[in-house]
Amino acid sequence: MEYLDVPVPDTLSASYVVPLPTPMTEAEVRWRVIDAIEQRLSGPLRTTVLYWLSQGPVSLSVTPTDWPAPFDPHLGDVTSDQITRLADARAFAVISATERASLIAMQEWQARGPAAALAASLQVPLLDAHVPGALGADDALASLPTMSYDGPGDMSIHMSPAPWVSFEARGCPDGTIWAQSRGMCRFGLPELSVGGMDLSAGGTELNVGGMERALKDELTGILRAVTFQLWTDVVMQAQATPNGEGLVRLPASLRIPAELDIHRSDVDTARGLPDEGGTSMTFGLNLASAGPGEHVLTVRPPAGWTMGWEDFVSEACHSLFGLEKPRWHCGPRVGGFVEAMEWVREARHRFVAGDLPADGQLLIRHDAGDGGLRWARVESWSPDDQLTVRDVGRELSPGGRPGVPVPVAAEGIVDWAIWVDGEGVTEGARTEPAG
Repeated sequence: MEYLDVPVPDTLSASYVVPLPTPMTEAEVRWRVIDAIEQRLSGPLRTTVLYWLSQGPVSLSVTPTDWPAPFDPHLGDVTSDQITRLADARAFAVISATERASLIAMQEWQARGPAAALAASLQVPLLDAHVPGALGADDALASLPTMSYDGPGDMSIHMSPAPWVSFEARGCPDGTIWAQSRGMCRFGLPELSVGGMDLSAGGTELNVGGMERALKDELTGILRAVTFQLWTDVVMQAQATPNGEGLVRLPASLRIPAELDIHRSDVDTARGLPDEGGTSMTFGLNLASAGPGEHVLTVRPPAGWTMGWEDFVSEACHSLFGLEKPRWHCGPRVGGFVEAMEWVREARHRFVAGDLPADGQLLIRHDAGDGGLRWARVESWSPDDQLTVRDVGRELSPGGRPGVPVPVAAEGIVDWAIWVDGEGVTEGARTEPAG
């Protein structure tokens, strides 16, 4: 198996900003934080956070009403209501921590624990300065790990990356769509991305927003499963070190597999859902520089993949999401399917009104229920969207000897075409390859 050597930062910092509705001195804020920790946290976590606050790993300061650097209120997921609450602040408490890079992101809960407790006591949001965005105080408290004593000098920490890593998909000006992680940097690991899926079909420009709806869930689901599987594998390796030292003190670099096998159960686990069964797919990873001291892991096809990137995405989507979506949904010409289905209503209207060209036949492409798509000649189309068709096969043709009449529901149609004898297809057939 091939491996990637992933550089790890020496230290990581976390910083959270809490708006103060009334002016307070640093001493007043510190006492308010201690009281909030006592009230909002419990057990070993409360004891540990109080120790960190008193012994120095956690720093606390108060800044005037100017936005504290490096936070920019226009970056990240900040709602208009939160912006209003922040604009009313009389000062800001900044709670920060710096630690050696670790797979349990110690610097994060060192800083987030006191900040979340303070924000909850003040009933205000808190702001993440390093992964820009706003958090509700209750959500921030719920994200903290649970700690328990298992015996003298033995403590267990139960932590999931779910509250610390988010995923977003976006369309790019070049006509592709990407999904990206935000938050893997908290664990000293590179952010991940997957995408480059072409949003056009056969050279036809499509509505980017429509394509985002068609693919962003699948690409985000793939990236979420790959990200969580990667984190789990690295954690398991670290736990194998004596006394779990690898969890709290990462080496200068990590060796991670260049390929990961992702099963549908991994997708369900990453989404916090019951295992729905399904199949698996192998994904490759590339390591690239994203700037000085920053790296990114990009999902790629596995070694030996001979087809194109869009075919890989199609196969991956079918393997992992075949229980939810038809096979064509993530196909290389998915844009053609989206566009074709937008015009099915118009095709029906013309057929019923007799508004087809002379010697023209209306053909529809539909889900045959056997995992494949078939073309068929329309014989009738009722007002309740039930059709009678004669199967002409998988290839687009008028059908020399069409099959027996069979019923088809309009909701199963994925494309349409008008065929004129002697001319061939004159309209439609958007899901067929160009040329």
